[in-house]
Order: sequence, then structure tokens, then C-alpha cells
Amino acid sequence: MKKIIIALIILGVPLGICYAAELARLPELLHPTMMDIYKDELFVLEEASVHVFSLKDFSLKRSFGKKGEGPGELISNPDLPNAMRIFDDKIMVYSYNKLILFSLAGEMLEEQRIPFVAFQVMPFGEGYAAVRFNRETDGSSKVLVVLCDKDFKNSRTIYENGLLNNMKKARIAYPLSTVYFRIYQDKLYVFDQFEEFKISVYNTQGNELTTISQPYERLRVTEKFKKESLDWLRVQPAFKSASQAIKDMFYFNEFLPVFRYSQVADNKIFVQTYESKDGLCEFYVLDLKGRLLEKLFLPGADRNQFRPTPASLFAFRDNTYFYLEEDIEEEEWSLNMEKINLNPLTGATRNSNGAAISRLGSEKSYLK
Repeated sequence: MKKIIIALIILGVPLGICYAAELARLPELLHPTMMDIYKDELFVLEEASVHVFSLKDFSLKRSFGKKGEGPGELISNPDLPNAMRIFDDKIMVYSYNKLILFSLAGEMLEEQRIPFVAFQVMPFGEGYAAVRFNRETDGSSKVLVVLCDKDFKNSRTIYENGLLNNMKKARIAYPLSTVYFRIYQDKLYVFDQFEEFKISVYNTQGNELTTISQPYERLRVTEKFKKESLDWLRVQPAFKSASQAIKDMFYFNEFLPVFRYSQVADNKIFVQTYESKDGLCEFYVLDLKGRLLEKLFLPGADRNQFRPTPASLFAFRDNTYFYLEEDIEEEEWSLNMEKINLNPLTGATRNSNGAAISRLGSEKSYLK
């Protein structure tokens, strides 16, 4: 049955019902940090290695990429995990200081050093877009969204904001908030976790085209959130190995960021917030003009991560939500899917079973 379901999805056959299904167990995975779907394959990044699975029979087809500091290798840093970008039948894997371009078959095509600390870097226009980290002389930090040429020799800042962390003041805010972007159809969508529900859209020349916004009431940090976060942090290797002085720097803000993760795909913007209900996570679904289509509550996205990159273990493709989920008891990862039926401009809030919960009256466009 599962193979029939996924085959219909790949072929684009519409399914008139909404349901969730575990598609396959993937025993090859140990600590995945990011996933994506391209054509009929699942790509999973684990440290510096990419594992590619068939979406027809879920077998592992190939793995490539090595951890290290030599040619064709990437550093694996738990505080700055690697990420990947699939485009034009190529896959780029990058660390904070280096990028490697592979063919889909896993052949290394080229590699390049990044001359600054990069939280994010992706091909864009004639060069690259990147989120650059800068430590100021007073101990404060900034993140800059920059456009660079192919050699990273010239760059132009198109967006910037200050981080809440300050080493001289011994302050590290949790959850870690930053600025990140997504690229879709020659446009760059900037998501600032320090701002309200606002998405800035740029063209390949770095000109701001528009700002997308939505009314949203930010969530307060609760004692329950603090306890769950601290319990999670205490078992993380990077936190456990940190000095007590570093641990004492952590503090919680009054409010949570609006954006948790986001993706732009299928002519839609999918924004995960920090809202949850019955173990499901809230997603705003917008069209590219910023109009709210629906709110969805979906499984498998509620994962604590202490990382400045927006990599996630889920992907939206063809009105289908794919996600990786860990079975803690079995110590095994599985690929799951949930078919979602979006009803443009109805504003229906839906739960995991596709049942409408309420109407939002979203006919209004919040495009500015």
C-alpha cells in the first residue's frame, strides 16, 4: 500500500483524502541533520555525508561526502552544522568555511573556501547569497545577508541585524535566533527571527521587491518551555562539554521568535511557528503574494536544535508533507508522509487528519 501511495504522488496523481503513513524505516541513518526531496530521490545530510534513497523502494542508492579538512572534505561542527542545497541537477554541501559542489551521482565537481564565517551560503544570480557572521569589537554580534561574486571577493550587504548574544556581557539567548533566507524562482526570501511576521523579498540584483507580513501574536516563553529546553540542552554533547561559565551565559527571552523554520516550494511559503497542539506543530501556508491560504498542524517538526541554520527534517512537495522521525526506543529513523489538501483563500485551519478547525477570513492580502 505504501509503495502505491508514493508512486501516485511521484506521478502527480491527485489523492482526494488526507492521511499520514510511514513509508519506510531507514536503518542507515544515525544522526540526520537535514533532508530534501529532488525528483524521485530523498537526500539526507548527516554531518558531511549525503545519503540518497530511492522514493520508489526506499533503498539506499549511494552515499558521498567525507568529514575532514582535506580536499573534498568538510569540517563537521556541532555548533555550526553543515547544510546542503540541491539545484540544476547538482548538490552543494557547505560548512561555515567551505563549500563543495557534487553531481547528483556524487561526483565532486568543485570546492571553494568561504573567506568569512557563513551561517548560510547558496548559489544566487551570478554568484552567491550568504548569511555572514560578524563579531564586533565590543563583544556584540551581527548577521549580514550579503550577495557575493563567484570568488567571494566582492560582496554587498542587503540586510543586517544584531544578534542577542554578547560575549563581553556573557549573554547567550535561547532559543538561538538569527536571520536566514530561502531561494525560490530567482528571488531571495529573508526571514528575520528578531522581527514580527515579516518576510523581505529581493531579486538577484539585491533590490528589495516587497515585504510580506501577517498579523501574529508572539508567544511568551513559558516555564514549561524553559524546563523542556534545559532538559534537552543538558543531553547535547556540545552543551555537556561546555564550561560552567558558558552554561551560565544562557538565558531566555520574554517572547519566542515568530519563525521557527520555513520553506518556499510549489509556489507557496510554508512557515513553521513555535505554536503546537496535541503534539503537532503549526504551519502558516501563504501564496507568493503573501496571502494566507491555510494553517496546518503537522507532526514530526517539533525538534529542539541549537543551530543558526534553518535546515530541517521535513519537506513539502506536490501538496505532500514528508518528514523524518526518530523512534527513540528502536533507535531508528523513518520516512513519513502526510497528504495535505490546500483550499486557496479559504483560511481553514486544519489538523493532522485534514479536518477544518476554524475559519480565518484570509481574503485580505498582507502584501506591502
